[in-house]
Amino acid sequence: MSYTIAVAGKGGTGKTTVASLIVKRIIDRGAGPVLAVDADPNSNLAEAFGSDIPVTVGKIMHDFLETKIDIPMGMTKESFLDLKLNTALIETKNLDFIVMGRKHGPGCYCYPNVLLKNFVSKLSGNYPYIVIDNEAGMEHLSRKNTEVIDLLALVADHSVRGLRAVKRVLELADELDIRIKNRILVVNRFRQENAELLAPNIREVGVDNVFTIAEDPLLARADAEQVPVMLMSEDLEAVRTVAQMTDEVALGASGGS
Repeated sequence: MSYTIAVAGKGGTGKTTVASLIVKRIIDRGAGPVLAVDADPNSNLAEAFGSDIPVTVGKIMHDFLETKIDIPMGMTKESFLDLKLNTALIETKNLDFIVMGRKHGPGCYCYPNVLLKNFVSKLSGNYPYIVIDNEAGMEHLSRKNTEVIDLLALVADHSVRGLRAVKRVLELADELDIRIKNRILVVNRFRQENAELLAPNIREVGVDNVFTIAEDPLLARADAEQVPVMLMSEDLEAVRTVAQMTDEVALGASGGS
């Protein structure tokens, strides 16, 4: 049974950085392979690891719905589409990716998201860990892409707006009866001078554990230089903090190495 980690939060808070560092730690500890699902149409999780994206679920869905396709005799539309979705699986050593990608043209993501969910469910038995980088905000929960979550990591910047945003994510999850076994808050770009002022907002989120990542210009430089996550220095505070967090609330809880 796979251990599922979902990472959620407002755009621009460092959500994808946290998701990628969780993946890095799992692999570094020898607990892989990992299936990383980029469910954000603004896809950049695979790029954080230096991987190219040959095809996305969104592109496959667009071609399937909008282009005349000759389906082999004896094969249903669903089985043909499932075959096509397998081409969206990016395979690397100890780490595979599925990228949702952006939508092409008008319409909603409802049907593609259902297919993505079913596709991930079929693959899940091959991976001890699944890490999902969700859309910026709450849309992924409203479509019930992740109905059972072992660990929900909510990422917020150190601001009232950011903390209120992740509080709303949890409120929506409760309304939708999504089963969350463990929930944590990751406060990114934490500023000690604002700690006392924002402490009540952090408590109001209502999570099991809170982790903080201080502002780190070295991380910003590594990102600007497009350093792949697996090559990021262990001296970076974000790398150390997320490693400690992953050991404590994911690898330990799931019985990982």
